[in-house]
Amino acid sequence: MEISAPWQPGDPTASPTRDVDQAQGDLRTLGYCILEDILDARELHALRARLVEQAEAEIEAGIAFEDSGPGQDWSNRHRHARENTFTAANGGINQRLWMLVNKGAVFRDLVTDGRLSPLVEALLGPEYLLSSLTANIAKPGGLTMGLHTDQWWLPRPLPRHDEPHVPGAIERGEFYGPDDGDLARPINPPCAVNVVYCLNDFTAANGATRLVPKSHLTGLQPPPGTPHSVPTLPAEAGAGSAIVWDGRLWHGTGANESSGPRLAVLATFCGPQFRPQENYTLGLDPELVDDAPRALLDRLGFRIWNAYGRVGHPYVRDADRETQRIGELAPAPEPVRQVAAR
Repeated sequence: MEISAPWQPGDPTASPTRDVDQAQGDLRTLGYCILEDILDARELHALRARLVEQAEAEIEAGIAFEDSGPGQDWSNRHRHARENTFTAANGGINQRLWMLVNKGAVFRDLVTDGRLSPLVEALLGPEYLLSSLTANIAKPGGLTMGLHTDQWWLPRPLPRHDEPHVPGAIERGEFYGPDDGDLARPINPPCAVNVVYCLNDFTAANGATRLVPKSHLTGLQPPPGTPHSVPTLPAEAGAGSAIVWDGRLWHGTGANESSGPRLAVLATFCGPQFRPQENYTLGLDPELVDDAPRALLDRLGFRIWNAYGRVGHPYVRDADRETQRIGELAPAPEPVRQVAAR
């Protein structure tokens, strides 16, 4: 299907900056921004060391998730794949690590990183959830990932006479048709935000994330074959930078054609009314809950939002598994109630 490219080489791009106001402007107009020196040398070293150690241990334990190999199908069909599809033995190259909240305090500290809160809040408001905290180690030989958005799950606004897209039947990678060019046509608001922490330099050669500036304003998912038909931009940034983009922006991991790995930690946030990618109430290590700061628990879904996420009655602000969980009850026998009343 034909679609006009939202961005062409030579069009404006976001420059790395330390100015949050400039970054917010880039995020609104281009769909992404780059903030320099978000991580100091100590944080950068600690994150890189913990990530490399965890990655090596998962390979050693035989539980590593490895994708982006030439013979692998990383598409909307991956959810039907066999469990061992994404391994080095089956051609995987890049390594992804999931559920980082369980894998180190240095990762958990990023969830409540106040330095980036103004950017996330500019799109999602003051109350939002962590959707996932993961890592992507793009290794030499890894292929370019197909363009996608991280807000694919939200049905597109349609005229009243059109058949609606049923939310529970949406498939990742669905394409709803070409842009009609009508600037008055409604599009969905941003409901997700991505933050990528660069643990080494991101370059075009080592697989820097490829973006399509302004694609967040099309209201569309990228059509099939988009990586070959729409120009993309490598989001190049120095180690310690953070790349932030609107969840509607078309993006994908670049091909690593260098001689070394590209290390990144990825935090995705979503509005409080949406289901996160990672299930923290189920998957979070129980030992972490007792000692976790309230701000972290709020981001993990332990705060009730307008009665959603509640355990008991809807006017309690913070969910508590112990005091608010009430099981099956029965009134006391009649004689016991009479004695209690005396």
